[in-house]
Amino acid sequence: ERVIAGGVHGVFLLGTTGEAPSLSERLKRNLISRAIEIVDGRIKVLVGITDTSLVDSLELAAYATEERADALVVAPPPYFPIHQADLRAYVETLAEGGGLPVFLYNMPSHSKVAFEIGTVRQLLHHPKIAGLKDSSGNMLYFNQVVQLAQERPSFHVFIGPEELLAESVLVGGRGGICGGANLYPELYVELYNAAANGDLAAIHKL
Repeated sequence: ERVIAGGVHGVFLLGTTGEAPSLSERLKRNLISRAIEIVDGRIKVLVGITDTSLVDSLELAAYATEERADALVVAPPPYFPIHQADLRAYVETLAEGGGLPVFLYNMPSHSKVAFEIGTVRQLLHHPKIAGLKDSSGNMLYFNQVVQLAQERPSFHVFIGPEELLAESVLVGGRGGICGGANLYPELYVELYNAAANGDLAAIHKL
């Protein structure tokens, strides 16, 4: 309720800040159900389905769909190195196996594998893939993805690190999915709005 009152446009369940890898499948499902019940359609609910098991990811995706989440989020499966061609096939299988839009989650510090630009280019026009969250902290990479997204305006590019939120929006990003917004939602909503309006004075003040 506090983050909703802070003006956020959505919540991301079972991501890094949500400690998804530490939770049992039972707790993940309980969290999805309870959060969607509390949100009650007021803002968007994105659900992370990343797992080392493709089958478990598909089952969690099906559960999130049944509970009426708005979208799914998937990072590369951790632990085993994965070739980009296999990563593309993995994502396409998840996207085609569920009914919800899918956001790619670029988090190389945790997954040890990145969505390389070539792979993003290949996935860009997949009808079920809705965008990408970049938590790499690499603004050169982020800018390249934003440039690619110009080919498909419905492909949304979000930043992860909150210290880059304003910069990311100024260069064409759609917003941020920032851990810090759990603590200070109003601050990051203000920062986003200032950047979206090109108000540099307000950004520096914040």
